[in-house]
Amino acid sequence: MSLSPSRLAHLVAEPLGRSPMRALRDAGLPHAARLLEATELSVERVAAASGFADPFPFGRAFRQRYGSPLGRLPDRPRTQRSLNSGQKGDGTLPEFPP
Repeated sequence: MSLSPSRLAHLVAEPLGRSPMRALRDAGLPHAARLLEATELSVERVAAASGFADPFPFGRAFRQRYGSPLGRLPDRPRTQRSLNSGQKGDGTLPEFPP
């Protein structure tokens, strides 16, 4: 079976309600949130591990999804806090939905 790229994108987008690229991006953000919370990896390494080639689009996507820019994340080490320990704007990580 042969599909054009646009037909494949349409077939993927229909059940998901979003483009394949947006679905992949959205899938990587919860993983990124867990890495930022539980490790001391740099933002660049977390972005790469979450499917982003560049940390700037990663930061923009993170802020859009969670309402908190990466610059507001608390200082590390993060291993003593739970993933859902804080609310937006109070210096702790926002709640990260799956």
